[in-house]
Amino acid sequence: EIAALLLAAGAPIDDADGRGRTALHCALEGKRLAVASLLMRHGAAPAGLDPGALALLEMEERAAAAPFRRLVTLLEERWGSAS
Repeated sequence: EIAALLLAAGAPIDDADGRGRTALHCALEGKRLAVASLLMRHGAAPAGLDPGALALLEMEERAAAAPFRRLVTLLEERWGSAS
């Protein structure tokens, strides 16, 4: 996976684009949950996420499999619960 290769090569994980979006933001917007989880495991900061992002993830998590639940756990550990 390209994201894993970039991280292994030392790519800055929290750099933002011209609109202020980081790789984590883009992964979540694109519903690339495996990439978002990988970024979180490597220390991506959820700062600047839309306040409803975690709530949305929690709603979807209830209907999703274990990998999605792990992503929500990682977000909560770094950002706190939406409830």
